[in-house]
Amino acid sequence: MYISFEDISPKARIWIYQANRPLSNDEVSQIEGRGLQFANTWEAHGKPLEASIKIFHNQFVVIAVNESYNMTTGCSIDASVGFIRNIAKEFQIDLFDKSRVAFLNNNEVYLTPLKNIKENVAEGIITAETFTFDNLVADKSSFERQWLKPAKNTWLARYF
Repeated sequence: MYISFEDISPKARIWIYQANRPLSNDEVSQIEGRGLQFANTWEAHGKPLEASIKIFHNQFVVIAVNESYNMTTGCSIDASVGFIRNIAKEFQIDLFDKSRVAFLNNNEVYLTPLKNIKENVAEGIITAETFTFDNLVADKSSFERQWLKPAKNTWLARYF
């Protein structure tokens, strides 16, 4: 059962998928439409899940599920990963590449390979104050408070 991201519980569990390129506004609209359809049929052992799918910064697909409504299961999580794989294939994007780190530079998402971080810091492309995305936050509340934070407050602090 779809519920808007703004209205889903702050305790909702989330998964963040980072695209390897920016999505066009048309792609965002299409993917969010498919997400609404998926969320309306997503279930765990026959019980509907209260879920939301939203795209942020035209680059991050975020799935949220309120597990206090009904708990997810291994099969239901597999179904969500299948949905993401289908989206990736259809829109020719990689949503599973963990080798790139995302930063917010001049209000635009900047992706850099892990191996280039030290060089990017030396060149001043990434500073201690550059905002980075923590795609490992576990729930909506953490997402809203801690998803975007200065690099100096993350594992990247060792580069400054």
